[in-house]
Formats: sequence, structure tokens, C-alpha cells
Amino acid sequence: MQHVGDITKLDGASLPIVDIVTGGSPCQDLSVAGKRAGLDGERSGLFMEQIRIIKELRNESKKQLSVRGSAIDIRHIQPRFTVWENVCGAFSSN
Repeated sequence: MQHVGDITKLDGASLPIVDIVTGGSPCQDLSVAGKRAGLDGERSGLFMEQIRIIKELRNESKKQLSVRGSAIDIRHIQPRFTVWENVCGAFSSN
């Protein structure tokens, strides 16, 4: 596992292609113990940064496959998986 820095400053197209992206949102806006602001909350917005990075990685993966002349098959596009750390209340918050 490699930590590559502040997610808000990363460009997914310049990162190495990986199989799995893992991460979690700060839970204060999602947790039943927090303010329940949901994904629109100030801190939980990092989840959207994770999605942005995944899209950029996948677009770069597709680009690299097409440059090599490979048929673009969904099984070859990276990352294939993401793991998001969940908190109690994440799916029921605003």
C-alpha cells in the first residue's frame, strides 16, 4: 500500500494504475453521532474526491489500453475495485 498525499491535490491521470482504491470519509457528517449533513457536509465531501480520482484512473487506464491497440474490455480497466470505509448512519444521512 502506498500513501500518495492529499486527495484534493492529486491528479488520477498521473498516478500509477492500481487494482484497488481504498478510503473513507471523515464520519462527522455521516455518523448517527454527528450532525447528519450527509455527503454535502463540509468534511464528508472527501468521498467525492475519491470518486473523482477513481474516474481519472479509469480514464487513464482506457487511454493506455487504446494506445497499445488493446481492445477495451471492462475486465482490463483499472482500478477494478474500491473499498469505502462505512460508518453507522452513512446510508441514512441526508
